Amino acid sequence: MARVSVITPSYNDAQSVSRAINSVLGQTYDDYEHVVVDDASTDDTSRILDQYDDPRIKRVKRETNGGLAAARNDGLRVAKGEYVVFLDADDELLPHTIETLIELVEAGDWIAVCPSQLWIWKDGTTEVDPAPPRKITTEDMRTDGMHVVGGVGGMMVESRALEAAGWFDERLRYLEDYDVCLRLVEEGALYGTDEILYLYHRGYEGQLTTHKDEYLSQRRKFLKKNRERLSKRHRSKHYYRIAHSHAEAGNMDGAARNLVDAIAAHPFRLPYYYYLVAVLFGEWTYDAASKLHEETRRRVGSTLPQTRLGKRES
Repeated sequence: MARVSVITPSYNDAQSVSRAINSVLGQTYDDYEHVVVDDASTDDTSRILDQYDDPRIKRVKRETNGGLAAARNDGLRVAKGEYVVFLDADDELLPHTIETLIELVEAGDWIAVCPSQLWIWKDGTTEVDPAPPRKITTEDMRTDGMHVVGGVGGMMVESRALEAAGWFDERLRYLEDYDVCLRLVEEGALYGTDEILYLYHRGYEGQLTTHKDEYLSQRRKFLKKNRERLSKRHRSKHYYRIAHSHAEAGNMDGAARNLVDAIAAHPFRLPYYYYLVAVLFGEWTYDAASKLHEETRRRVGSTLPQTRLGKRES
């Protein structure tokens, strides 16, 4: 029985799934299995997977598309490893990733290791998304959320802890990784490493921004579910961002509703009120208010020392 299970959900990723699989086959650590879940793909994914004749690769074929949460859970049902590593079909691991992760996860009293990532954009530019080289606790997740861990891509976690946390919530089509991490950290501390161990390819068709309306709806659903797991301040920031997305799309009612929720969660930030007044007067007023706000921020920012920091998405 393999000690590490790598789980890769794939939906219409024929153009990239070989890169992900080959990155696992090229690992310096060899006590693993790779569970690839074909989430009812309609492209050449099945033909690509047929090309691999390696006993370490296990295939799971879904008849209907269920999304990342359902696909990962199907992979977990098949996985036999003591540890699980998540790898998306359009990303890749560095050759020493699993070897390094297993050393780190066994080195202290934590249940998972979150690696730093190298974002590789479609135009070839790159950006480092660092994880903090320390323990990540419930309070970290409550106040900073996924800014701390980035996502489950490249994360190694104890299988028993993941099972205790309840796996992925299949009702969430997006933010399912954020949701599971909030529950996972309640089972024990996570650990971040500043070593880059995961290559995250960004800016391609099919990623969540392609379905923006559904994403915004799912984000509100996620916030409602995790109301008590997030600080009021952090929750308000999510509503604020959702409000801007609605306003930029011309949906002033949706923007106003989310600004009201942001104020209810954390009523001490002036921009929430500033933009609420703007959206109530309509799209033209919002556009003017937004331009004025950005110009003010730009002028203030130009007077401050310039530093370049990595970032984590929420």
